[in-house]
Amino acid sequence: RFCSAFPDVDTPFGSWGSFFSPSFTPTKGSFEANPPFVPEVMLAMVEKMDALLAATNEPLSFVIIVPAWTEIPAWKALTSSKFRQAEVVIVPKQDHSFCDGAQHQRRPTERFRPSSFDTGLFLLSNQPDGPAS
Repeated sequence: RFCSAFPDVDTPFGSWGSFFSPSFTPTKGSFEANPPFVPEVMLAMVEKMDALLAATNEPLSFVIIVPAWTEIPAWKALTSSKFRQAEVVIVPKQDHSFCDGAQHQRRPTERFRPSSFDTGLFLLSNQPDGPAS
């Protein structure tokens, strides 16, 4: 299952709809987030995750993948979140690539796109002993 901007199209494929929808309120489980690389969207995501984590006593966790733009408010919110459970992992851009969203239209040798930025990996969880199962 996943969240998406287009639930009218993506629901048949398992979409829960928008992550920002008031109806998306998980109280337990583990989730991965790789938001659009738009600073305002990333900050809104962190704010919602912090609110979701604060609102439940059930085990809830998020692994977050974002560009290592260390000067934007979203990065600062992630690094200072009271729910951050591990040191931030920064992967240099030359050490990884991404599966491009249009991989189905590309030759197999062009499926992966080199990363344009260093990437930060975060773990937010309301369980200090590790992510929710």
